[in-house]
Amino acid sequence: MIRAVSGEGAQLCAAGIWARATARRDGVDPQDTASVVRGIRSALSAPGSSLQIADDTDHPVGFSVIVPHEDRLELRYLAVEPAKWGQGIGTALLHHLGEEAARQGFPTLELWVIDTNDRAIALYEATGWQDTGDVAVRHAHGPVERRLIRHLQPEGDRTSWVTLTHDWSRDVDIAHLDEARRSVGDIGVEQVVHMILEVLAYADDEAEAQGRIGTAMVRIHRSSVTVSDDGRAPTRVEMSTAR
Repeated sequence: MIRAVSGEGAQLCAAGIWARATARRDGVDPQDTASVVRGIRSALSAPGSSLQIADDTDHPVGFSVIVPHEDRLELRYLAVEPAKWGQGIGTALLHHLGEEAARQGFPTLELWVIDTNDRAIALYEATGWQDTGDVAVRHAHGPVERRLIRHLQPEGDRTSWVTLTHDWSRDVDIAHLDEARRSVGDIGVEQVVHMILEVLAYADDEAEAQGRIGTAMVRIHRSSVTVSDDGRAPTRVEMSTAR
């Protein structure tokens, strides 16, 4: 679950995740979180900014800080607990960012990433971010950073969709969905599991067509199941989470 949080405790928690994640990335001991907390607080001082926490069974395992500008939504921080790397949490946070930008009406997402952080850049590019070619040293004595953006397509605009293994540009079969809803009481556990695996298989095909491994997250709610994946990311320009 990803939720917006506030307060000093949440900021300290996020700073700890950031310190441990960057230490693992750089192969060093975790830094003092005091400077990280100051940076997070500075970002959150901007009007409309927010801290998003990703929970795993009510335990924080990742976070992002987003800052709105006049024509874009900026991702200022993104980090996942090192013990949870490779489980799709970073991808889920990025999908959530896209949904939040769409909700607020922003057409573009922006971030700056350390130029040598190949792991992070690979994640961003796999979820639809594009390299602008802009590089800069944005902080005194800091590393060279690279600017990436992601454009969101207006809802219903399918002109730039690309068909790989499945044609996702076709309209949803509403009649079929209505029939499925009417017969939901007849669907057993085995059928639900089969449908989830089928959805994941479609996404896996799309990822394989791009020569990479896709990631997916299955969320079990009180009365429904949500499957989110990045396997179909190259199919839609806006890279919105497929459900």
